[in-house]
Amino acid sequence: MSSIGPVIVSLSGKKLLDKEKTLLSDPMVGGLVLFRENYDEDLPDPLAALKELIAEVRKIKPDILIMVDHEGAIWRFKKGFTRIKSHQEIGLEYDKDPKEGLKLSYEQGKLMAQELIAAGVNMSLAPVLDLEGPSEIIGKLKRAFHKDPKVVVLLAEQFILGMKAAGMPVTGKHFPGHGTTKADSHEALPRDERTPEDLEPDLYTFQTLSQRGLLDAVMPAHILFPKVDSKNPAGFSEIWINNILRKRCEFKGVVMSDCLSMKGADVGDTFARLNQARKVCDFLMFTHQHGDALDKLLEALPQLKKIEENKGAAERREQLALAVKGGSKKDPINKESSKEVPPFLLSQGMNSQPKGGVSNEATQQQAPNDGSNVRINTNKLQT
Repeated sequence: MSSIGPVIVSLSGKKLLDKEKTLLSDPMVGGLVLFRENYDEDLPDPLAALKELIAEVRKIKPDILIMVDHEGAIWRFKKGFTRIKSHQEIGLEYDKDPKEGLKLSYEQGKLMAQELIAAGVNMSLAPVLDLEGPSEIIGKLKRAFHKDPKVVVLLAEQFILGMKAAGMPVTGKHFPGHGTTKADSHEALPRDERTPEDLEPDLYTFQTLSQRGLLDAVMPAHILFPKVDSKNPAGFSEIWINNILRKRCEFKGVVMSDCLSMKGADVGDTFARLNQARKVCDFLMFTHQHGDALDKLLEALPQLKKIEENKGAAERREQLALAVKGGSKKDPINKESSKEVPPFLLSQGMNSQPKGGVSNEATQQQAPNDGSNVRINTNKLQT
C-alpha cells in the first residue's frame, strides 16, 4: 500500500479531538481538508494558530496532504490572507481586456498558492473548470470563469501556471461539468438529461487541459448523466472516469472524489460510499465526519483496507505527494513576484495548441459568449 492513504478527512474545530487524533493516525488516511471552522478569525493572529494546528497534525502524520477550498469565491481563511478575486471577476476582466484578464488570472493563482504554502497548506482544490450557468453552487456563487469554454481554458491555464510557479499542484473540478446543472449536489443528486453531443462544451475544458498535461488531480461531480451512464453519478462511474476521463481525455493524474458525505453521493452507508468510490477514484474525500459520523468512519476504515483499490491508485497518490514536496522547496512568498507574467503570455497570449485546436485569436479579441458550437472533435463520447 502507498504510504499516502486513500481517505481525506476534516476536523470539527480549531483544536484536535482525541478521536480525530485516532482518525489521523489510521494508515488509510492520507489527506486533510481544512474549513472555516478550523480558522479562528477572532484571534489577534489566526494565521499563527492555523500553523500550530497544522504542526500538531503533522506530529501525528508527517506526510499527510493538507488541502483547502480557497479559490476566491470560496474563501475559507480571511484575516491574514489576501482576498483573491473570484473566477467570475477574472472572467469579467477578460471581457474588458483579454490581455489584462489573462495576466490577472496568473497573478491570482500564484499569490493564492504562495500564501497557502507559507501557512503550511499543500493544496488549494482549484481551479473550477465548470462553465458559468444556472448552477446554484457554481454560477450563483461566482465560481466559474466564463460561459465560453475556450475562455475558461485560457483563464484556467493562466491560473494553473500561476499556482505551479508557486509550487502548488492543481485540482480541476467538477468533471465533466457542474456549471450547467442547477441543483446543488450537497443537497440532492442532480440529473443532467443532455445528450453526449450537448455535453461537449462542458467536457472541452477538462480534455484540453488534461491533454496539455496541466492537471495534477481532477475532482468528478456527484451528478447523474443518464444518457451517458444511467446508473452511476460521474464520481462513481467507470464510463466517465475510466473510459472518458482517462482514455479519451488522456488524464494521467489523481482522481479525487468530491465529498462522499454529500447528498449527491448517497449510495448507502459510510462504507458503501467509500467502497463504491474506490473503484474509480484514487482519493476518497469524506469530510464533516463529526460526532456519530466520525464513529461510523472509524468503523468503516478497517473494512475498506481489505478491499482492493483501482489499478495504479497508490502510485498516482505518491506522484501527487512528490509534486507537493517539490513545491515546498520553492522560494518564500513574495507578493511582487506573483505579478510576473510568463514571457509566452506577453508575446503570444497562450502556449501550445490543444488537440482539436483552439485559435490564438481568442487572446486577441473577446471570444464569443455562446460556447454551444464548440466541439473537441467529431467523435461522440466513447462509452
